[in-house]
Amino acid sequence: MPSESLSAFCARLEALAAKATPGPWISTYETDDPPVGALMGESVIETRAPGISDLERMVVGTTYYDGTRPACCAEDARYLAALYPETVRRLIAAARAGDALARLLGPWADVADATDRGESATTPGLLTFAEQARSALTAWRRATGGEP
Repeated sequence: MPSESLSAFCARLEALAAKATPGPWISTYETDDPPVGALMGESVIETRAPGISDLERMVVGTTYYDGTRPACCAEDARYLAALYPETVRRLIAAARAGDALARLLGPWADVADATDRGESATTPGLLTFAEQARSALTAWRRATGGEP
């Protein structure tokens, strides 16, 4: 279960993304796309954002050796490159949309629960919608680990 609320988590990531090097980022690890400005052919994650000088393109060096192995493997380098600030902002927007949807659908799930207990009567169409809302909200709660 997450240790902070979805809202706090999104706000924290959004603040970090706002200060990070703009993207898109690319990984030059195991590619024929040579890094710009890397020393001794070091593979890097670098930005391809317009307006960034060649000397400022490197975001993360990925082939520093710690003695027996590289500090970063190709899979990790590709993963990190995919998480440039705009990607994080898109994920935050999706999370916030899911949060808003869950808040909207929450009362309908309560209607379905009451109907299951025989506490209220609804039209068949409303009941179907309420059951679908409860299912969607349950899935959202499983994915996020909590209440909206």
